[in-house]
Amino acid sequence: MNNESKKGEKATYLISLGAEIAGGAAGAAIGLIAANPILAVTLGAVRAGISKGLVDATEKYLSNREKVRTGAAAAQTIVNISERMKSGQPLRDDDFFDLKMNSRSYSEELFEGVLLRSKNEHEEKKVVYIANIFSNSVFLPISLGEANHILRIAHHLSYRQLCVLGLVNADKSLLGIILGDIRLRDNQELIRKLPVESISLRQEIVDLQSQGLIECGVVKQSEGNWSSTRQEDHNLFMLAWYDVIPAGLKLTVLGDLCLNLMTLNAIPNSDLLEVARLLVI
Repeated sequence: MNNESKKGEKATYLISLGAEIAGGAAGAAIGLIAANPILAVTLGAVRAGISKGLVDATEKYLSNREKVRTGAAAAQTIVNISERMKSGQPLRDDDFFDLKMNSRSYSEELFEGVLLRSKNEHEEKKVVYIANIFSNSVFLPISLGEANHILRIAHHLSYRQLCVLGLVNADKSLLGIILGDIRLRDNQELIRKLPVESISLRQEIVDLQSQGLIECGVVKQSEGNWSSTRQEDHNLFMLAWYDVIPAGLKLTVLGDLCLNLMTLNAIPNSDLLEVARLLVI
């Protein structure tokens, strides 16, 4: 067996382990590894970056869980790109795939970053959304700097925070929920009723604000409490968890980019509802 065949087998094995997280995407990705020892030619210009990233990953020491996470990220990436290309979506036509002075393309650099972030991610539900950063970047005219910024943000956010971003963008009527519209700062009675888990989540929302991903719309004060009607021209700066008004939350431009690049609108409704139940007050 030649060296390329061995690399192909290692890559296939790594992806197969990712089925635990990526599900059917792992099997589909393996099915695409045919004409090329690492990746099917159908992926076109993006093939070189993925192939090199997979080869590099198989030649490093990885724990069992790191292999599972890395394989899941690779599987998600391969299947997403393949499906979009089959549907007729063209790859970006700038210099994203071109080799640079250091013999690495922006595509290779970003894919390596996605695999590294995925490998080290203990919240394994996040892996498929981290992988989406690469598979979306190969179609969108986003700069490497922007993509790396979202990758860094994704690494630091908890899965629950990703759910918050998805929830803010979701159609609440379809989910059958009504989020709280009261600011709790001056309402000790409601504060005493709030579970610690809800306080923890609201503090995570304040952190989302500090990263420029979310803001809170406020327009009036009613019966001693600030309430929100989501008007665009009035915003409340959330200094602490008790300033969060769930119904008034909205994504910033950066938050919207994060949502789209990670495809957070694909987060299961069950996970969104688990977060929403903590924000009904």
